[in-house]
Amino acid sequence: MTDPVETPDRMTVLRARLAARMEVATGIGVFLAAFVLSGIVFLLTGTAADETDDAVRVPAAFRAMLVAYVVVVPCALAFASAGSWRPGSRAWLTLPRYLLFLLVWIPVAFVLQPLLLEQLGVEMAAQPHLAWFATDPARVDLALALVTVVIAGPLFEELVFRGYLLRGITGMAGPRAALWITAVLFGLIHVDAGIHTLLPLTLLGAFFAWLRQRTGTLFAPVLAHAIHNAWTVGVALAAPRLFEATQTR
Repeated sequence: MTDPVETPDRMTVLRARLAARMEVATGIGVFLAAFVLSGIVFLLTGTAADETDDAVRVPAAFRAMLVAYVVVVPCALAFASAGSWRPGSRAWLTLPRYLLFLLVWIPVAFVLQPLLLEQLGVEMAAQPHLAWFATDPARVDLALALVTVVIAGPLFEELVFRGYLLRGITGMAGPRAALWITAVLFGLIHVDAGIHTLLPLTLLGAFFAWLRQRTGTLFAPVLAHAIHNAWTVGVALAAPRLFEATQTR
């Protein structure tokens, strides 16, 4: 005789659904708070909202984002936990897993997609903030930008997308749907250079979400995100012609 399967009572289910919605609302709120605060800081630096010169606009934007991240991330964590940050035993496999992922991602991003866009007559352009790194920026601006892109940015974006949003949407729609929904959202917030960045960045977001689900910690996607941003910026700094060749068509 087998034991009867226990089913959660109605109140437990309602609490779980409410908690999931609160997680999603927290993620959206944290993202909007950083967005608004960075915009305010950007304007307070004296940079015009319609500034078109990337040599002025991009470093000002990096400074504004860094201030916003430094303020918002601790406040968000004090308000609501986004999950474990401990490395754990599996998280240390992040680097080899990321390198394996690149074996698929690089051909898609730099070979298959450009060929497809060329057939469709769609032009490719580098993301403005990445292209700025290839312009020999001033040392202070460069240092602040590197801290933003390699450290603060990954921490903030993983907190929002693979922390609050992934966990909340998992509670509402299941882990597979949560992985792809958060991946698409991650891709959409990075389409400043054009819709052509959506596919590779969605795949990148899906990989980060998979790491979070696989390891159970935010340490793994933050580490992979930081490594990805670091080598991307490194190519722009060390080999600007190569960067331009791979980013534009």
